[in-house]
Amino acid sequence: MRRTVKRLEGSTVLSINGEDLGEVKDFYFDDRSWIIRYLVVDTGPWLSQKLILISPHAIVSFGLNGFNIVTNLTKDQIENCPSADSEKPISKEFEEKYANYFGWPVYVTGTGIPVWYDSTDKMSMPSPDIESSAIAEEDAPRHNHLRSFNEVRSYHISSADDEFGHIEDMVLEDEGFRIDALIVDTVNFWPSNSVLITPELIKNISWSSQVFETSLSKDEVASAPIYRPEDFIDGPPQWREKTV
Repeated sequence: MRRTVKRLEGSTVLSINGEDLGEVKDFYFDDRSWIIRYLVVDTGPWLSQKLILISPHAIVSFGLNGFNIVTNLTKDQIENCPSADSEKPISKEFEEKYANYFGWPVYVTGTGIPVWYDSTDKMSMPSPDIESSAIAEEDAPRHNHLRSFNEVRSYHISSADDEFGHIEDMVLEDEGFRIDALIVDTVNFWPSNSVLITPELIKNISWSSQVFETSLSKDEVASAPIYRPEDFIDGPPQWREKTV
């Protein structure tokens, strides 16, 4: 099912036993593969407002309207997991440690194709230092390519002949947790319209300028599909086959 990322903000995350683990506050995605890598969850008062990262591999189901997200985790696991609060940016070493703790696959980009590897099988994992392209100087501290949805949601869009609008939201395919469209607010030159642009049309993201660059012209953006919220209203609970 396709749903918008903002609709999942504020969702309650539940343990395998139905216990409240916290509330979704943000999402971290890979800026090359456009895959949601983690849900950032605030545990609230039961764990002194600890922020935890939950991989899509832990998600079992989405409740009605996505307001409850059921996981295969327990409260004990969350209480004793490594703290991500001080990991800014999140290092690859921390990610491997975190995956090992929960028994999640380790995410490795390798030759540019994202792959999940068994975190307990060191022989099968490629070197985490392999990259498909050189890392820009401004990007060097963020070599794992994790980005915060809350950070980029107001970034502007730059076309081949103009700069317009900003990132309003993203469309998520919850089966693979891949972002398959960006919702761009174009209100500054098309009142009341937002359009859908696929991530493949983004040729670069300038983190210093806070701009998503596309090779599309302004007219081409004008002809992009219009975003209609009613097309992304969640239906009955969606159960996923994968539980690990």
